[in-house]
Amino acid sequence: MVPLPGADRILNALKFLRVIDGMQLDQHSGLDPKKIPSAFSHRDLTLVRAERFQLGLNNLHVFRKRTN
Repeated sequence: MVPLPGADRILNALKFLRVIDGMQLDQHSGLDPKKIPSAFSHRDLTLVRAERFQLGLNNLHVFRKRTN
């Protein structure tokens, strides 16, 4: 699961307002989800599912290892 970079701004605002606490915000990578398929395409993996969820703020990418 990869959050959109904009999700961090929302989480930081909620943390500032003390609406959330104890979340591990440092685990957010800032990775652009659009780059994930190409980053794994050369590793014998095929993208079988890509979708956004939680109001579009998170991304799920499912890969399957290619069989030779």
